[in-house]
Amino acid sequence: MVSTVSTGPVQVKELSISAGIASHDLSTKLKQAEIWLDKKHHVRLTLRAGQAQQASNLDTALEKMVEQMNMMVAFVSKPKVIREGQAAMCILRPPSAKELSQKAKNKAEESQSAATQSKTPPVSNTDTTEEFVQQ
Repeated sequence: MVSTVSTGPVQVKELSISAGIASHDLSTKLKQAEIWLDKKHHVRLTLRAGQAQQASNLDTALEKMVEQMNMMVAFVSKPKVIREGQAAMCILRPPSAKELSQKAKNKAEESQSAATQSKTPPVSNTDTTEEFVQQ
């Protein structure tokens, strides 16, 4: 029998990122978020629009930032636009054991199907019709 021990409320760490952030600075902030997720904290990511920048598609930009992370994450709340469209926010959590095992199972199935596809010979053209060339 597996027993789970609750250690109390989950800590929520916050990261606020400007939409015009440089790629190196973004990777540094995402690494910090990964460290917090490894420690089983939740992470609230907020993407702010700049003064002169267009505030459209902040939620999709935030989702793309999350996809850049090197670890699997799950959402407590999906990216959504807040503050009259001037920012987007999401809350990340570490994946559960069930989600991790499901991903490992999917990965094993993908590699197994890729291995069987590489072993099958390529389909060749077996058309045997002859063409006659007039001279």
